Amino acid sequence: MTGEPAEVQTPGPATWPTVWRDRAELLRLADLTLAEVFRQFGRYGAGSRIVEEDGLVLFAGTHGQPNPFRNGAIRLDSRLGAEEALERAQRFFAPLKRSYVFWVREGESDLDALCTNLGMELVEPDGLPELYLEGPPPPLKPLPEGVELRRTDDPAVREDYVDVVAEGWGMSGLAHELASQIFFHADSMGDPNVIAYLAYVDGRPASGCMALLAHGIAVGGNGATVPWARRRGLAELCYGAALQVAYNEFGIRGSVCQSSPSGAGVWAKMGYLPLTRYMRYIGKPPASATP
Repeated sequence: MTGEPAEVQTPGPATWPTVWRDRAELLRLADLTLAEVFRQFGRYGAGSRIVEEDGLVLFAGTHGQPNPFRNGAIRLDSRLGAEEALERAQRFFAPLKRSYVFWVREGESDLDALCTNLGMELVEPDGLPELYLEGPPPPLKPLPEGVELRRTDDPAVREDYVDVVAEGWGMSGLAHELASQIFFHADSMGDPNVIAYLAYVDGRPASGCMALLAHGIAVGGNGATVPWARRRGLAELCYGAALQVAYNEFGIRGSVCQSSPSGAGVWAKMGYLPLTRYMRYIGKPPASATP
């Protein structure tokens, strides 16, 4: 999504809405639903792999490009110490000869310290903002003239969505098959637990966003807008439509999302509040495994 960077601060206990029992529950849901996004993408594409054991989720996509949502690891609880968790990630990715991203939520001090001490590179120096929405979402805005929203229950729309994400994230002209391997397979946007919309401007695919249903809430993501259609609020319209379906048809009780630092302002306009951050460290295979 586009928008001005927004400073993200963790609010104090008095600010938590009554829909959540406590902050610990909301942080737990953030981790669990994020892992569900990885599983959703990992279920599609020849050669994709997901391994889960002792609270550690390891996932590898079809392509070796280190997209954090396609090649990575996340620890969901403290059963494994930091060194063991990182060692298992290294063993998983070494035969694949590819880099990956280890997701470390703010507060996981042992993992954070280990990755820092090892000199692992951060994808974002200040971390990836995680936001939450108590709900319900704001009313839908009228569609601008020439704009149409189409849901990804249509296979052709799913195909367009992949191409929009590739172009929106700086890979214009990428072959559709390769874009599907790097970002997500089109069919992953057609499952019943996914509500996604694409905005068309005068018939041209321009912007999209999805809501993944998991653990009684919606996870926002895959927001992208092609350069020529930016600053029109199109991704916001797509996600607003997805949230309406999630609340009205599925009765969700709230939502979380990950945002790029530049997109946090757009989510804030929809009512999302700062929750935490994920530090995303780049893990590299041993030198002996590098092609």
